[in-house]
Amino acid sequence: METIEISPSKVTENSFNHIPFQESLREAFDILNQVYSKRPKTFKQNTYVATYCNGREYGFKITAGLKSVCFAQDRHTDEIVVYIGDIGEFACAGNIPSDDIYLNKKLFAYNEKEKAAQFIINFCEKSLLNLTKK
Repeated sequence: METIEISPSKVTENSFNHIPFQESLREAFDILNQVYSKRPKTFKQNTYVATYCNGREYGFKITAGLKSVCFAQDRHTDEIVVYIGDIGEFACAGNIPSDDIYLNKKLFAYNEKEKAAQFIINFCEKSLLNLTKK
């Protein structure tokens, strides 16, 4: 079986145009691309990406240190929603994060993908910095 590697460093805006993704997942890919195109060098060694699904929200989870950040298109609007939690939160196997996580979500307007990406980068940098202080 042939394995196809999709490296975040090689993801471009047009990388997935031939794949019929659900539109909300395409938005998440755009943000993921921005995060990893601007990423600090330490991201490559100290973060990992997984898929995130919560009902009609499809996106990605980036784990940095002992924290995770998930982002997707909000299920009720076109806004970008960002959730922050501990490393064990947001498993695709079906665990449900606490109400506090949902209540403390960060929303960005549909046209603020770059701002959302920078928020995610800042969160990951802070999380990795906190890990090295312990």
